[in-house]
Amino acid sequence: MGQIASQLCNQSAKPNQETDSTRQSLPPPPPPPSNGVAKAQLTYNDFEIVKSLGQGAYGNVYQVQKKTNNKQFAMKAIKKSKLLQNGMDLQMLMEKNVLLKNKHPFLVTLKYSFQSDKKLYLVMDLCKGGELLSYISQLNRLGISQEVAKFIGAEVLLGLEYLHKKLKIMYRDLKPENILVGEDGHIKIADFGLAKHFQSENEKCTTVCGTLEYLAPEIIQSLQPGFQGYGIEVDIWAFGIFLYEIISGQPPFTHPKRNPEIIMKKVLQNKLQFPSYFKEESKDIIIKCLQNNPQERPTWEQLKSHSFFSSINWDDLYKKQVMSPILKHIPKRQEIKKQARPIIETQTDEIYKSIKDFYYAPQSLVNQNSNQS
Repeated sequence: MGQIASQLCNQSAKPNQETDSTRQSLPPPPPPPSNGVAKAQLTYNDFEIVKSLGQGAYGNVYQVQKKTNNKQFAMKAIKKSKLLQNGMDLQMLMEKNVLLKNKHPFLVTLKYSFQSDKKLYLVMDLCKGGELLSYISQLNRLGISQEVAKFIGAEVLLGLEYLHKKLKIMYRDLKPENILVGEDGHIKIADFGLAKHFQSENEKCTTVCGTLEYLAPEIIQSLQPGFQGYGIEVDIWAFGIFLYEIISGQPPFTHPKRNPEIIMKKVLQNKLQFPSYFKEESKDIIIKCLQNNPQERPTWEQLKSHSFFSSINWDDLYKKQVMSPILKHIPKRQEIKKQARPIIETQTDEIYKSIKDFYYAPQSLVNQNSNQS
């Protein structure tokens, strides 16, 4: 176990073990426009920063506006140096293609993508409600977390089902931090940096990745000699952990200091304990998702018919014809008018290779005078 914990902690410093298979299975980018009209390509100079939204291991996320029309978006700026050092360049191409190809109301979609010598830029939907994580403690304190879990869980379920069935994508990174809330209270699944394209539902992979508390037991076991790997069922396990955390405020298998060895031992032991306020239907659906044997976990269709979701009208939910129960809990932030600032890249002599097929802008674009979105 100690060796596995050590390998897991060092995972981000290693090249991606799935690079070769990822290279073969990336969803293809859409064909370029064929009208023969040359268009100027967008760059980071076409946008201005409104404010910072967060910082990650590979770069920053900003709220930005497009200079030509002041429309606002979320922009992820990723440092090529760190990507290439860790062999993650193909994973970023994967994320770009997932963002671009999906047409689902509960998944973040791509508006533009481009690169400079130093960075990759993804311009996406702006979800002004922020991360779902910031709402969980409040919902739990108000005693409405189980009702909200049905709504949020149902929207997440539809998004994950679409990834599996339509895009053939294993998500591998479900957690409240990656679920964003829109101004309308509906959610969007974000951050596809750990996504894996699969050819068949029986396909296995062995790369250990994801958030400790959300790792399925077979992901932990995949580092053991002779283990055959894991499949798409890891997203079902993560869904059970996700529901538990929404309802209780924390995942079922955790540790105050997030000790990897202790957390993974708890995952493998799988001794679920529920606070007294958990309803029977809540406990039952979580227990079904958290089966040690991946083949015993329910499918998305089976989960949709579970009594936990009996009040959900799936068609109305997909069309967003259901009012979100967290809409009234979204902070009424007063927009402070700040002068947007230009995006500036530090001047150095470092130039990194171009990531092929990374650029995207709508075909109707692009020149400096365009008023397109």
